[in-house]
Amino acid sequence: MTQWFAPRVRSVRWTRLATLAVYATGLPVLCIGCSSDAASAEPVNACAAFTPCGGDLVGSWNVVARCGSASLPALCPGASSAQLNVHSSTGTYVFDAQGALIAKGSTVATVTAELPVGCLGSADCPQLQAILSSQTGATSAACSATTAAECSCVLDFASQGKQQSTYFAKGTKVTITDVLTGTSQSASYCVQANTLRLNDGSSIFTLER
Repeated sequence: MTQWFAPRVRSVRWTRLATLAVYATGLPVLCIGCSSDAASAEPVNACAAFTPCGGDLVGSWNVVARCGSASLPALCPGASSAQLNVHSSTGTYVFDAQGALIAKGSTVATVTAELPVGCLGSADCPQLQAILSSQTGATSAACSATTAAECSCVLDFASQGKQQSTYFAKGTKVTITDVLTGTSQSASYCVQANTLRLNDGSSIFTLER
């Protein structure tokens, strides 16, 4: 739902390969990892059964774990779903008592996509690779023709940043809205002692304070 930590790209349709990574989880991208600057006293079971319970979100929370897979939307009609593989992610959520959320962190990830030639406009596979390689945060990009009608691309990127959002919690649901874009996403959540768990429907995130 947010646009942190992913390469900024030109407004060309097929460069969405870079930006789609930020929508993989439905929650701020700092969540899409399995590690944090904070160390847990006990190992975190990220895939333990989740039961929404609500609770007080106010405070500073460190991302410690994620359970779930990430599949990105297709880039265009006829394209297969892009896949996101997050190698590492660290970050912090700070919820204040007035409904503001500040989140910051960093992500290292790989996006893989199979693109029909029709997605590329006037570009061919080598040209798409060159444009992806030039994006801010891109560490490598490779595109090759797998068939006469399809191009396979792999983009590695490392990015970091900060985002301001608002949040509204009611019962066991929290809705987070990006201040910049106005895009909102809801998740079930549960606060127990110093642990916050969020379930966006495809992944469960664990944070600690």
